[in-house]
Amino acid sequence: MRCIAPYGVCDAAYLQSFAKRLTKRKNRNSETPPNLNFYNAQCNAFIPNNKPKMPARLPDDVIYRIQLRLECGENPAEIYKATKVSISTIQRVRLNLDLFGQPYTPSTVVLGRPKALLPAQELVMSMSNVI
Repeated sequence: MRCIAPYGVCDAAYLQSFAKRLTKRKNRNSETPPNLNFYNAQCNAFIPNNKPKMPARLPDDVIYRIQLRLECGENPAEIYKATKVSISTIQRVRLNLDLFGQPYTPSTVVLGRPKALLPAQELVMSMSNVI
């Protein structure tokens, strides 16, 4: 396991030895060394945790079964018993189907380079071509 420190790259063994040195210093002096807070911040900020930030999407066949059951009018508790997907997820899928027509919200990020002309400028250009 590695982390990025302000002065370069270090690994977990280095951080553990650094912590031992700080605790030895702490035992020598009764006050807390100023670097201890910095060390704790380093550990929390730079050592990655292995937990995913967002849960993975449901498989397509599970989404399809949820859609079919929602179209048939089953309530979320019955769908939960059949698919073992949480009720809140089923309700969110139903809401997304009602609002967007798809089980997940569409991405709102526009990919690619922005247009060089504004819509009003494009309209003027198209009108000048007509004349």
